[in-house]
Amino acid sequence: MRWSCSLKIFNAMAYEITQLISNRTLLFGGISHDLKPLITRMIIALELIENSKNSNLVSGMRNDLNEMKTIIDQTLNLIKGLDRHHPIEIQTEQILNELMNSYQRHLQN
Repeated sequence: MRWSCSLKIFNAMAYEITQLISNRTLLFGGISHDLKPLITRMIIALELIENSKNSNLVSGMRNDLNEMKTIIDQTLNLIKGLDRHHPIEIQTEQILNELMNSYQRHLQN
């Protein structure tokens, strides 16, 4: 009975972890997708003012935007990678019973 209760707690914890990972993936994906159009508009705006007298400012902004775009692309690639992994079912009760039996045999020897 004790193992049964532990298994239920373990399974509940595993489910919560799966939900947290899913929510994190959704959050990062949403943020990254929302920021990409804004960055694109800023890049276009920089193209329009590139010939202005503030070439250092424009160059710095372009570098910042490129860095932001790289970070967002890396985040999206990470999320795509996380989605490729699927959880597998493990018969934890059987494994724990085998471990317990092995331990009990060890104690008897």
